[in-house]
Amino acid sequence: MNGQRFLLAIIFAVLLCRVAEATDFSEIFQKNTDSVVTIKAGTHLGTGFYATPNFLVTNFHVIAHAPEISFCNTYKLGFTRVDSVVIANKAHDLAILYTEKNGTPVTFAKAAELAPGMELASIGSPEGYEKTIASGNFSQMRQNGLMQISIPESPGSSGSPVFNKQGLVVGVVVAQKTGAQNLNFAIPAELVVRLLEEARALPKEKYMALQTFQRQQGRAVASTTRLNSVSNDYAAIDNALPQCQQFTSVFFETPGRGPVKKCVCNDRMFYTNLFCQCQACRNRDTAATTEPTTK
Repeated sequence: MNGQRFLLAIIFAVLLCRVAEATDFSEIFQKNTDSVVTIKAGTHLGTGFYATPNFLVTNFHVIAHAPEISFCNTYKLGFTRVDSVVIANKAHDLAILYTEKNGTPVTFAKAAELAPGMELASIGSPEGYEKTIASGNFSQMRQNGLMQISIPESPGSSGSPVFNKQGLVVGVVVAQKTGAQNLNFAIPAELVVRLLEEARALPKEKYMALQTFQRQQGRAVASTTRLNSVSNDYAAIDNALPQCQQFTSVFFETPGRGPVKKCVCNDRMFYTNLFCQCQACRNRDTAATTEPTTK
């Protein structure tokens, strides 16, 4: 009996030590909470943060096709309209917005400093719940260039800064895997820093008014629509073909439009920001009806 009590005491002591070793992110939250904002793009909510006193970073998919963009530090203070879009990179799903309203910028770290198992935390607005801090670990750098993280995220978290235990931003939340638990992804900080360098080099007259930015997106949407069956987003896959029975399409689920998709077709796997275009696996009848007829 005494031996069992002694063993339980040892186990309890080990658990206490592990709890004590866990990083306390409360100071990091207090230092950076004012840098994080809620982005309102049309009727959708996302997250952004100050990278300089006047530049806000968020995901491209958060603001794409939105009729208007605004942000707030807290709901009580109300939303402020974004003045312009400085630069946007659809391939990396990043955008930098300009505002006359000064803010406190975060400090960036290098993605090269990441190591599997490192403790991380994000601050964002999942499902619109502003100033939510969540913690987890860096799991691995994946072949598509994204950081796999175990921080719990939800729609609305897109654009949230990811901090290491030194309080430095190492990434930006971008996506979560469909049908998985706590399997999420972030864009490495080095890509954000690179885009910021481009943004700083731009003269202010080169910034895009929101209307100009949306007109550019409108042209992109129109050109994509002409792809007919491809733009149906996997609705016409012919799973009767043996080589297409394992075809997979949407890999990441994000608020609005997912930025990254995993395509598996004919034993080939690839990632794309556009559409999985494996014509051999598309329904031949559907493809035939989308082609113009001649008399």
